[in-house]
Amino acid sequence: MFQSSVVLFRTDSEEILRTIPIGNALIYDLHFLPGNTLCVLCEDALYFYELDGQCLGSYAFEDAYLKDYTLDGNGFVTLVMNLYKAGNGYTALTVGYDGTVLGTLPISEQILDISASGKYLALLTSGALSIYDQNLTEYAVSDNTTGASSAVMREDDPFMNVSRYTPLEIETSEVRCPDAEASEAMKREIDRAIKDKDSLGGTFRVIVRGLLPGVGGYAVPTERLTSTIGGALFSIPAIKGVEFGMGFEAARKPGSQVHDPILLDRTKAEFTRASNNAGGLEGGMTTGMPLVVTAAMKPIPTLMQPLQTVNLDTLEVAQASKERSDVCAVPACAVVAEGEVAFAIADAYMRKFGSDNMADIKAAIKAYKQRLNTVSR
Repeated sequence: MFQSSVVLFRTDSEEILRTIPIGNALIYDLHFLPGNTLCVLCEDALYFYELDGQCLGSYAFEDAYLKDYTLDGNGFVTLVMNLYKAGNGYTALTVGYDGTVLGTLPISEQILDISASGKYLALLTSGALSIYDQNLTEYAVSDNTTGASSAVMREDDPFMNVSRYTPLEIETSEVRCPDAEASEAMKREIDRAIKDKDSLGGTFRVIVRGLLPGVGGYAVPTERLTSTIGGALFSIPAIKGVEFGMGFEAARKPGSQVHDPILLDRTKAEFTRASNNAGGLEGGMTTGMPLVVTAAMKPIPTLMQPLQTVNLDTLEVAQASKERSDVCAVPACAVVAEGEVAFAIADAYMRKFGSDNMADIKAAIKAYKQRLNTVSR
């Protein structure tokens, strides 16, 4: 009898990081899921593991046969099962990362393809293309699929269609993350760092909607919003990187996949963009698209397992002092960053529209909007 196992290696050496025994089942597929969760699909079950080898959950196929699957959903994987090796009579089901079944859906027609991305799943049958959420509640359907043989799902442009989370969704999360699955994954990473006596950094995103186009400046460095917002965020001591929109990814792509085409929306009498890779700023000025800024925070330097240092009195090698230390301050840092961005935007608005009193500022903004509408007609 054979035994299957998953062996994790470091990318910079041949050192074995961890071996996860699976048992006497054939492994069909492996996939890293959001939150550093490893999904292992076997012939008779589905398993979810943390990178330290701890099993988060599993789902056994029991007497059913696996006919198709996709592991690409965010927070769920999708399986298509059949009680028989051949014939129709399928059941589609979605499984959360803890092995819990989120939804089931009996399907009598032949399944041609399945595809998942983000929180949604596309299921193409011989009769229709249906879109479902992670609980397999129907979201949309099209029966105009004659001749179709495959379906491909992809997420919306994260800089164009920025998620509209409410402040309540953010503030009720212990880590200020409105996505429940991502929050749990973050908390597991923090718990692991506590166990290892280590600290964690991370990234966060600040989004500003409703900005008028043309706010900021291009001629003077101190008036460019890329400069003022970037400087404001870098004034936070732990911030080590700032990206606007696509950020560093723009350096890896050709210009045709980076720059945002300008469109004229005649129904609204306004200029807009086909994409928002620039993150709402061009030439140091707002474009009217959502401002999307991502910042990276380094881990807290005070560790409960001190690093090596040098004693300045004796010049001898010593251990750094052990101080009280939080493990991760990224959620708190994001609050500070929101304030810094708000001050930078407010300052740019006052430079453009005045700063004497709110009545004059509102009148200047109204006149500016009317002039923009006249230009776009």
